[in-house]
Amino acid sequence: GKRQGMITQCGLPITSLKDYLKYKKQGKKFVGQSYLFWEFIRLIKELKPTYFFLENTKMSKDNMDIITKELKVQPVLINSSLVSAQNRERWYWTNLPGFKMPKDKGLKFSDLIPGAVSSGYRGRKLKGDNFYTRLYTKRTDDKANCLVTKPDSTNLYDIKGKIRKVPIDIAEQLQTWPKGYTNVPGVSTRAKYEMIGNGWTVDVISNFLKCANKK
Repeated sequence: GKRQGMITQCGLPITSLKDYLKYKKQGKKFVGQSYLFWEFIRLIKELKPTYFFLENTKMSKDNMDIITKELKVQPVLINSSLVSAQNRERWYWTNLPGFKMPKDKGLKFSDLIPGAVSSGYRGRKLKGDNFYTRLYTKRTDDKANCLVTKPDSTNLYDIKGKIRKVPIDIAEQLQTWPKGYTNVPGVSTRAKYEMIGNGWTVDVISNFLKCANKK
């Protein structure tokens, strides 16, 4: 999104649960979905769970420091490319014991679609410009672009110059979901992409959850 961080719509910064609860009581509106973090903190303080687990995309250092301070654990950066054929960097905070980094399985996008190269259109500032230019790019590491909820621009692939959108069953496999997992009657193709793009990479999460039985 706009990555404006933890602020209200009128620009007030939110740096503590006290700030959030005060602004919420005052009926203030919040930018994006960052306020959900403070709901997460509120629930931890109220419910006092044995374990907690939080995932987020890459962000500014200021916001990372706020999350780390509240949760009192250091985050770990994991790229889903270790366990899948998708490039997907995420930060994780948890107090689960005995975590070890997943081993690299060496999976390739071309294993799922033979001869395919992941591609997409991205806005970039060219040298000397103060505006973004939409450029078509191809990956060179045989991984897929990070799956998003609206895949029409970035979740594409190229086979001998023919550009196509990554199909649902391939997107499921890139998230290490069972093939056909979203094949539910009445669920539209658009909704399936949204579920997959908003979801977790299962094999990354299961690597964390294995630790819950070690304490």
